[in-house]
Formats: sequence, structure tokens, C-alpha cells
Amino acid sequence: MDGRRFIQTIRLENLLSYGPDTEEIDLLPLNVLIGPNGSGKSNLIEALSLLEAASHNLQRPIQVGGGIREWLWKGTDRFPTAILEVTIEHENRLDTLPIKYRISFTGDGSGRFVLKDERVEDSKSAKRPGKINFYYRYQEGSPILNAKVPAKRGNGHKLQERELGEKLSHEQSVLSQIRDPDVYPILAFITDRFRTGIHFYREWDFGRYNSYRAPMPIDLPSYYLLEDASNLSLVLANLINNPTVRDTITSELRLFFPQADAIVPTIQEGAVKIDLHEKGLKHPISMVRFPDGMLRYLSLLTILCHPDPPPVICIEEPEIGLHPDVIIEVARLLKEASSKSQIIVTTHSDILVDTLTDTPEALIVCEKPTTSTQLNRLDKDKLKPWLEKYRLGDLWTSGQLGGNRW
Repeated sequence: MDGRRFIQTIRLENLLSYGPDTEEIDLLPLNVLIGPNGSGKSNLIEALSLLEAASHNLQRPIQVGGGIREWLWKGTDRFPTAILEVTIEHENRLDTLPIKYRISFTGDGSGRFVLKDERVEDSKSAKRPGKINFYYRYQEGSPILNAKVPAKRGNGHKLQERELGEKLSHEQSVLSQIRDPDVYPILAFITDRFRTGIHFYREWDFGRYNSYRAPMPIDLPSYYLLEDASNLSLVLANLINNPTVRDTITSELRLFFPQADAIVPTIQEGAVKIDLHEKGLKHPISMVRFPDGMLRYLSLLTILCHPDPPPVICIEEPEIGLHPDVIIEVARLLKEASSKSQIIVTTHSDILVDTLTDTPEALIVCEKPTTSTQLNRLDKDKLKPWLEKYRLGDLWTSGQLGGNRW
């Protein structure tokens, strides 16, 4: 499967529903997580939120998610040490150099967060003797890192190991505390990618009286959709200014609502409003009267049709509130978007799964057979005899793939 793979591998240990025996799994450009409720699909995306938080406030998702005890695996009486380890791409002028980022933490007797370790390493160091094999190591409170310093000969630079003189907070990631890209270019790269490159879309509320339906202040962000979609009008207005993107969004919207003629943004008293022009009608329809499903679909279009998407996009159950015919189009958009971004999606829709019959390796089956979540990516070759007779959605609902309640 061709496409973007910013996060190449992930391993979770003693974190949320992932116990000590969860194996590392490769992440592809498109990753669709299936499984029953409580199997750990959302927990994988929750774990990824720690990467984004590490760049500014590591403890924020832990605090709003119930505190440290709720984030540690509950299969032991003690406070286990949770581990999040990912291998990520890093492009430089010479090659693509994978970087391994690992953070581990636990809680103390009073229920406080305790950082145990944090590492930034060259994942290929074992194959490259004599090369620097790490960029940062926490070492139980005695951090060491490699800084970029001028070479003694020539005009180049080299990495040199040094102890960190500055005092670091033991309650936060190094990524939120080291800010010099000239001296620590690898750390700066990871910080920037984690802070701006991983976007989450987990909870949308487009009820009739939601304030997001009203004209939105122009001072909200307008480039990417916020997680709660509170800037939808501004992002749509920004994208529609691009004629190519406008044509794409309009044509995709017509698959949802054939009567749609155009989406038109206007500015009134310092706020942006979106109107839908419908074929045959004399007056436009304001967003305040849009159906919930249309707002959800428009939100998905701003994410999946963006000309410059972020490296990673995580979406929880994109099929919610949509007609079955539209879910087929959403699945197509997910596959197309994975050529530019890495897409991680949870779903309960057999229709969405069915559209992946030609690319079954995009599916990750989440199960919790005992006390720990297990992840299993489907093998296209092993499924080939089955897929010659059946669709992928049929195999899932009939219990042949796993990820069912029975």
C-alpha cells in the first residue's frame, strides 16, 4: 500500500487496555481499526494523543482522561510502567532516517505522574557502526543528549554527546523544554511534527442549537479543522478560495446531496457564515438549518480533501450519522487521502470495511481475549481464497476475521 507513513511502527505496553504482552505493529498509510466495544480501538488513538501532548504538556490528556491510574494497565495490583514507543520518518538531504521515540511513565503512591524514561534514538544505529545512535536519553533524571556543534575542520557540523546543564522538569517531556533547532535539530523536528502534524477528530456535536452553526468569528484558525469542528465555517471559506479545492468539495457534496449547487461563504459584521445554494431555490439555506449529517460530511471533506494535509489524521467512527450510500464515498475519500497523509480510523461499519476488499491489509483487528488488547493486521495473501468468493464486510460480520462480540 503506497502513501505516507510518518508513524512506521508503534508499541504499547501497560498503557490503557494494552498489557505487557502487546507486540509492536506496523502502521500503513491507511489503518482501519475494527473490533467490539471495549477492545482498545480508541485507546490506540488515545495513546497517540500523548505524542501530540509531549510537545507542550504531556500530562494534559492524562489529567482530563481520569488521572494517571486510569492510564495504566489494570492487570496488576502495582503501578506498572507504561511504555509508548514509535518509529517515525525523518527526511534529510541524504536519505530517510527513521527515528525511534520512546517514553515511559508510571504513578507513585499518591497517584502522581512519574516520568521513568524518555529516549530519542536512531532506529538504524545497530546497522551503522560508529554512528551516533541516540539523540536524547533521560537516564532516570540524568539526561544526556547530542548537540550539533561546529566541526573542528571545515565548515560542517557534527553531533557531540553532552550532559544537559539545564534543569528539566521530571513531569514533562524534553520536547516541551528544549527549543533550539540549531543545536538540537532532531528534537526540534520531532517537537514540531508532534505539535502540528498529528490531528485528532473524535467528538463532533452538531445538534440543532450548537453554536458552531452560527456565523463564526474571523479570528479563529482557518487552515485546519479543529478537533471539535468549531472553526468549520472558516476552514470551508479558506478552502473554497482555491478553485480546484472548491470544485472538489462541491462535486463531493453533490454525492451526499445531489441538489447542492454551491457552498458560498460570506462575511457579516466580522464573522463568517456559510450558505448552501440549492438547485431550483431562489434563496440560499443557512448553516443553521443544515442537517447534522451534512455538517459531518462537510467536516470530513475539509479534512480529507485538504490540499496540504497534516502527516497524521486520526478519526473516530467517520460513518456516524451518515446514510449507508455516503459511507461508501467516505471510504473512498479515506483511501485517496492516505496518499498524502497517514490515516488512522476506528469504525463499526461493515459497509466501510467492505470497500476495503481490495486492500484488506488496511484493516487492524482489535480484540481483548483476556485482560489485554491484541492487534492483528489482516494478511492479504492468506485471505485471497476467501476474497475470491466473499466481500470483506461479509467475512467480518460472519466472524471469520475476528473482532466480533462472540
